[in-house]
Amino acid sequence: DLASKLEDIDLSQIAQRVLDSLHSETIEVSTTEVSTANKCFFSLRVLPYRTVNNIIDGVVITLDDTTQSKKLETELQHSESLYRLVLKNADLVVAHTNRELRYSWIHSEDPNFSDSLYLGKRDDEIADSEGSRQLTQLKEQVLRTGVAANAVITLPSSEGERTYSISAEPTRDATGTTSGVTTISLAISDHQK
Repeated sequence: DLASKLEDIDLSQIAQRVLDSLHSETIEVSTTEVSTANKCFFSLRVLPYRTVNNIIDGVVITLDDTTQSKKLETELQHSESLYRLVLKNADLVVAHTNRELRYSWIHSEDPNFSDSLYLGKRDDEIADSEGSRQLTQLKEQVLRTGVAANAVITLPSSEGERTYSISAEPTRDATGTTSGVTTISLAISDHQK
């Protein structure tokens, strides 16, 4: 009965392609449950069926319900778009550094914090300043203790100096070991050149 509800899928055509090529096919498909009008999603996989004598004798069709993962993916995309909207309209820098304090991710609307300038580098490799040293000490403290910490730090920028309220949080791997530091920096003042 489910086959009759699958949208725009010709199972016999897919099965023939698999038999002709002897390669499996995986297709994302959807169906609408008429009684509830809910959209359901499936991963349809068609493989050649081999007998014990290694002779192709048809196809095997599996249908995995991916509705929950599709729903979570949609929710994640929505959350990310809201997150990016907040970042776009706030004077924030959000970043992650690994255990060696090298940037693995950074986001800011401020061009002073571009990926090309930061990724793979430590703060002391980007700028030699008192603020960079203070930021490194803050991150080292979080790595050492595994406890979040906050500081107000003035950092150099192309327009002069900017003071940030910085919140640093430990990130943990699957075993609970501190694997890096995530920082959220809110600009609280500008000092022009």
